[in-house]
Amino acid sequence: MVGDANVGLPISSGLVYTIQNLTLTTCDWQIQIQSAIES
Repeated sequence: MVGDANVGLPISSGLVYTIQNLTLTTCDWQIQIQSAIES
């Protein structure tokens, strides 16, 4: 049981980290596209 928890935690936190990175990247792209359209 303890081994499963130790393995599961890095995987789930890695998923959260990846999702946050994707979200940030998407926001950056949207800002760049808006800037390009406005200029």
